[in-house]
Amino acid sequence: YEMVFVSPKGGLVDCDEGSVKTYAKDPECQRFAKEKLNDKYQLDTVKITDVKDAVKYDVIVYVGGHGTMWDFPDDKELNKAGAQLYEAGGIV
Repeated sequence: YEMVFVSPKGGLVDCDEGSVKTYAKDPECQRFAKEKLNDKYQLDTVKITDVKDAVKYDVIVYVGGHGTMWDFPDDKELNKAGAQLYEAGGIV
């Protein structure tokens, strides 16, 4: 499978420093950090408006503490992508 990481604005997003430290010894997390994060523990993301066809994906996961509680609910593009996928039988 292929994972595409998106965010409202695209570009680099910071990973939670506490999570990075907590899971630093976990082999799967080490692999993810090595393959996906830069040396500042940032993840490069695609801007959600650049995802033109959300239904081509099987799943969308909204990750984050502050973001999912405060930023995501009112983001029309994130909601649109989630609704398109859900209505096509995908998992949100």
